[in-house]
Amino acid sequence: MNIIKNLFILMSMFASFAAGPSEVLFLIQSEESKYYHQIGPNLREDLIKESFILPPEYRINVHMINTLFSNNNTNNNYNPGEWAILNVIHQLVMQQKYHQLINDNTRWIAFCAHNTHIKLNKLMTELSKENHKQIQYFGYTLHDQEPTIVHHFAFFENPDWFPYPMLQAGVIFSKALFERIANILPYHYQHRHLCNSNSNQQHSTHSEFSIDAAHELARFIYDNVQIIEETATKHTLTKVLKNDNLSLPVNTKQASAAASSDTSKIIENVVEKRYLMKMRKIIMKKAAYICPKAKWSGSLDNNKCAMHAQPSYTMQCIPIKREEVYFAVKTCSKYYNDRLLVIQNTWAQYAKHIKYFSDVADVKVPTIDTGVPNADTGHCTKTLAILQLALKDIEQINRQKQQYWPANQANIIRWLFLTDDDTLLSFLLFFLPLIMHSVSGVCQILGCFNSSHEIYLGERYGYRLHALDGFNYITGGGGIAFSLPTLRLIINHCKCPSPSAPDDMILGSCLHSLQLRTVHSMRFHQARPHDYAPELLQLEAPISFHKFWQLDPLQVYQKWFLTADQNMLTEEIAFKLEKGATTFSLKSRRILSETKTLTLNHMKVPVVAVATLHHNNKRHIDL
Repeated sequence: MNIIKNLFILMSMFASFAAGPSEVLFLIQSEESKYYHQIGPNLREDLIKESFILPPEYRINVHMINTLFSNNNTNNNYNPGEWAILNVIHQLVMQQKYHQLINDNTRWIAFCAHNTHIKLNKLMTELSKENHKQIQYFGYTLHDQEPTIVHHFAFFENPDWFPYPMLQAGVIFSKALFERIANILPYHYQHRHLCNSNSNQQHSTHSEFSIDAAHELARFIYDNVQIIEETATKHTLTKVLKNDNLSLPVNTKQASAAASSDTSKIIENVVEKRYLMKMRKIIMKKAAYICPKAKWSGSLDNNKCAMHAQPSYTMQCIPIKREEVYFAVKTCSKYYNDRLLVIQNTWAQYAKHIKYFSDVADVKVPTIDTGVPNADTGHCTKTLAILQLALKDIEQINRQKQQYWPANQANIIRWLFLTDDDTLLSFLLFFLPLIMHSVSGVCQILGCFNSSHEIYLGERYGYRLHALDGFNYITGGGGIAFSLPTLRLIINHCKCPSPSAPDDMILGSCLHSLQLRTVHSMRFHQARPHDYAPELLQLEAPISFHKFWQLDPLQVYQKWFLTADQNMLTEEIAFKLEKGATTFSLKSRRILSETKTLTLNHMKVPVVAVATLHHNNKRHIDL
């Protein structure tokens, strides 16, 4: 008996060894820019380092998504849909990389953003308690407060019940669900293509636009993945038996309970157990160990979190100056007395360079006539005209600055920010090393990027990402930031198919054909504040909101942006007047007849030297 028992134990150990350790596949999404490249690989490296101290029964496999579909990161193999999980899964299957990443030991697949924080050992411990054979996925669940356009008004009657993941905190799939999705997607996209190519058939119920990858993922799973559940039920059946001699023993046993007027028959009540087959849809589960955002360092709430989101601006980018941004506001004559008044009384007063481009010139606003009649939709021709006029104006302003201050390149315009006349902005939330904190705004985020590069920045949408002709574009409502090299690229190469073509999509398609990639920031918003989950707005300080529909735009500005914009001016003045940081104007330098010295950071610097000094390690001096 002991021999058999020991043999069974040995067989179990061998089976466990043959099966190998439980493996989790981590797929990390990161943007294509040097700023984000410094963040995403850090997460990958941290996971690999932490994996060295994992117990032997755990193993991880970590990949950056943007390297899976590219060859040495060349544009030739660039996949515009690498930010959308559904498209990533589809491409893994179509490019035959699925089985290279997922093996017999894979139990879970975790999708993370570049700003997801992971405590690997705790996560592996928590996952060991879950059933990887079940068709399920979990993370931190978000809910819509009301029907929203960014989710195509899904579940219009009651949107709050439907959960979808906060991707920045990470989302985890069981291998069973991941395989089910991978098997469904090719047929799903093939059916969509057939519907779109056949005018006699109705179009697919899913939009060709990709807006929110998290909600679209949850909606796809809910609509397409179902499991069969068996529900045990008890049924009472009535059997009528013939009262004959052959069945006499049975009939005699039941006869006392029989109730029939026919003495030749006996009624028997039999209880049977049946199983009802029921199709159940899959919705996301909330995991207590996946959190929206850390409270603070050492917080007790953080101890339970194996994964949580963290702001992506923690690199403390040094902001550009207000003088370096040119704002081009797209408007038309019918909005002069409402929308423009809001803009001029909110963020526009903090802009150094702002121009209003319209279909009619009006010196009272003032506006600049683009020479293009206003269209009800699209505005493509008008937008290209605005970009041309704005670039011409920028170059003229820069020439004048260089003429008067030839040695000072610090204040020339380096960026164009295109915005609608119903877009609310946090124009500038200033960063000062003296204060040792960084807050966000247009100038702060632009400081993360090199203006000499071709930068195309804002909130990214996608169109037909599943197809060969798919592309990304920056949606216009949230505002679009162009570096001047990008602006020149557009003017030289992009054309409108019609005046009313959608301007932001045409720009995106054109730049995609020129192999220029979008740079996405979740701080830009195409819609209103209540169109987004509160957790997302709390994670990263918003830069913009769009639409004045069913809200008071002044109240929105006061709630989200006013205090910070006012603090900007206060901090800017305090910085210049701070003890030891003396500022000389051009006029005051001309008055000086001889070289004098000033105290700067306890160093005596000649004024003539200061005239060419624009930066040091702790100060920026305007001269």
